[in-house]
Order: sequence, then structure tokens, then C-alpha cells
Amino acid sequence: MKVTLVNIIIILILTAFNLNNSYSQEIKVNINVNMEQVSFENRASLNNFKSDLERYINSQRFLDKEWEGDPIPVEMNIILSSDGKNRFSAKMLMASKRLLDGPEDVLGFSTTISFYEKEWKFVYNNGANLSLDQMRYDEFSTLINYYMYLIIGFDLDTYQSNGGNKAFEKARNLALVAANAGDPGFDNKKDASIFNKYNYVNEILDIRISEIRRLIFAYYINGLDKIAFNKDSALDEIANIINDMANYKKNKLMNQNHLFTEFFNTKFEEIASLFNNYKNPDFFNNLKYLDPANSASYSKSEAGTYLK
Repeated sequence: MKVTLVNIIIILILTAFNLNNSYSQEIKVNINVNMEQVSFENRASLNNFKSDLERYINSQRFLDKEWEGDPIPVEMNIILSSDGKNRFSAKMLMASKRLLDGPEDVLGFSTTISFYEKEWKFVYNNGANLSLDQMRYDEFSTLINYYMYLIIGFDLDTYQSNGGNKAFEKARNLALVAANAGDPGFDNKKDASIFNKYNYVNEILDIRISEIRRLIFAYYINGLDKIAFNKDSALDEIANIINDMANYKKNKLMNQNHLFTEFFNTKFEEIASLFNNYKNPDFFNNLKYLDPANSASYSKSEAGTYLK
């Protein structure tokens, strides 16, 4: 076949297009599925469950802009049980990671956010049509899309102060659609102090909470990303950020804050490990004030006896 200049141009355009698309997805998920509690007759409906869900998430573009950098690594563990013919309940634990700055030989990851979902109920058949629809509720895909937007939003928040707003807004829209469809896990009529999926994302977008998100951004940019270069200086900077968080909680917060709760639920092991035997009692007092549920871990870290 004779190769013309036009052929070459077309090949170059298609190659560039394919290269762009290969990095356009925001998430790279790995899913583990446990079906021990699923009745034998219902397992046939789940033959492709893992592969279909992985393929959907890993090929989906959740935001209408080109994604910069590698996809976000996400681990998802799903425990399924039968509720009836082709109807299932699931518990789901997921966590996303973020690559930390540093020399290539000491690159590390930090868990950005983790979620535990215990109220997922849905009908599923092989070949289910998984889709991203901002206006239509689906008991299977709406919840998955909601969490993927949260994961993207929290990841973007680690690179730019309040950088995840667009993703969080999409998550809130899905929460409203689900609430209007009667999904109890998204009920938008509950008091804001009660944790549910709608209240959580609505709080994240509250302008009064933007300072907390700025401090979490600083935790990464001025803290974790500097550890590989100067650990002592980075730890001191994180201690200052924790102090600012404590002052914010003391002087500005009127109610329980879900964002603080989820941040420390995800980060307490990381913080306790990093600061094992750190010589600053005020730092540990601030941690225990911010996160009383994990005070025992912080006490071990202060004594230099914390083992993850």
C-alpha cells in the first residue's frame, strides 16, 4: 500500500487521540468480591460482576475535562449476600491512594480517603447496563458514581486548596437525585448533624468548611510531600497544621464535623506511625482533642511504642 502524506497525518492524529484517551480516566480500581453469603442459585447472576464493575469504573470519564497524571489507585472490597432472586445486599470498603512527592527511589503512597458502605441493596443480572447519569437514579450505579466523585474530589483537594469542588458538586447532585427517589442512605431531610451521604457531601461544599479543606491540602503539600526531603521539618509543619485544626474546632465549629471524623478515621494510623516518639506533648493533646476515638493510638505514639 502506498503511504501518502495524508495517511501519515491521519495516523498521527489517531495516535495522539488514543494516547490522550489512555490517560483520560480518573480512576484505576481493583475489586475483590466475596460471594460466600450468596445462595448457590443466585451466583450465576454474578459471574461477570467483578469484571463488569472494574471495566465500567476504569473506562469511565467522570469529569468533563482531561485528567492530568496517572489514574487514582482505588482498592474496593465487596461482600455480597442474597436478598432474593437476583436481589442482593452488599457491604463495601474502599480506599484511594495518593502518590507522594520525593526522589524516585523513595516514592511512597498515602491513603487519601476510605469509606465503608453497609446499606447497598440492588438487583443485578449479568450484562447489567452500568451508566453515568446525573439525572436518573439507579440503585446500583448511582451509589458507585457517588463514591467515585468523592474519591476524585478528595484527590484533587490534595493538589489544590478546595480543588475538588466540581467533583463534590456532582456527588451532591447524585445524592439529591437518590434522596428524591427515596433511597434512605441519601435522605436530605435529616438534621445536618446526622451522618448520611447527602449531609456529608453538602457539608464538604459548605463555605464555612473551606478552611478545614485548606488545612487538609496543607497537610499534603507542606507535610507529606516534604517528608522524603526533610522529615523533621515536614513533621513540624504537620504539627502546626494539627494545631491550626484544633484552634478551628475550638473557636469556629458549633457541631460535630463529619469531614474531621472521616479524615482522622483514614489518617490516624499514618499520623501515629509518623510521629512515633515525637517530642511535643501539645501535638498529641491536639490530636486527642480532634480525634478522641483514636486517643489510645496517639498515646502509644507519644510513648514511642506505636506499632502499626
